[in-house]
Amino acid sequence: MTMGRSLCGRNTKVREALLCILQKTQQPFTVSEILTQLRKQGFHTNKTTVYRQMEKMQQQHVVQEVTFSDAIRRFEISGIHHHHLVCQKCHKIVDIILNNDLHQEEKIIFQKQKFKVLSHSLEFFGLCQHCQ
Repeated sequence: MTMGRSLCGRNTKVREALLCILQKTQQPFTVSEILTQLRKQGFHTNKTTVYRQMEKMQQQHVVQEVTFSDAIRRFEISGIHHHHLVCQKCHKIVDIILNNDLHQEEKIIFQKQKFKVLSHSLEFFGLCQHCQ
């Protein structure tokens, strides 16, 4: 999901490139994928720098972390609440917005279980049209 957010604080060239990479994609990227994209643009940086910048942008609510059952950290632009379709063969990830009101379900959970949901994540795993 792309959203026209600007970075808070000092905009370094690396930080601007990171934001640009994440805005151009329609799926969350791993740090390794981000590093590959940065190198294609002529930036020579390391994983530590990328993680540090992702952390700063998370604190600024510009970027959010997404972790699926494979426990791999991925990052995407913060924006409209959405979920993901994950192809188990080619590993393509597609954003999906559900029409059903999951916030209403969270209220029911609180009423029945006295459990306050702070956030939720929903992923659908299967095969994309290409891999079927």
